[in-house]
Amino acid sequence: MLFVCMGNICRSPTAEGVFRHKANVAGLASVLSIGSAGTHADHIGKPPDLRSQEFAFKCGIDLSAQRARQVNQEDFIRFDFILAMDKRNLALLRSCCPAANSRQINHQMAFKKATHSHFTCTTKSHQKSHLRFYSQMAQC
Repeated sequence: MLFVCMGNICRSPTAEGVFRHKANVAGLASVLSIGSAGTHADHIGKPPDLRSQEFAFKCGIDLSAQRARQVNQEDFIRFDFILAMDKRNLALLRSCCPAANSRQINHQMAFKKATHSHFTCTTKSHQKSHLRFYSQMAQC
């Protein structure tokens, strides 16, 4: 399962952390390939945003070991499921995905009927947005 947002410092590392935590609790982490990446290269090598790390930590999830990276062609082979965090990144993924692998790409909300079709990271509403996003990811 690969979670993808734009910069891989906010939504996708949080989604990875939530999913990895749930996989650990279920005893499945050793048999699943779990990761996150960004469609853009702006933050490669950087840890998740501190606000994301703090929020996740309050929920019992440690994101500190994660580092941002950009999606690459090997991801379309390595991961059975690729979840875009919003429609824009979904379109970017579909545009660079080999045709044979296009069925594995979905919008994250395809797995959870929600009021909000996507979530964005903004400085002003980061905490509220993150709470909503975390709640939705925890239910997927």
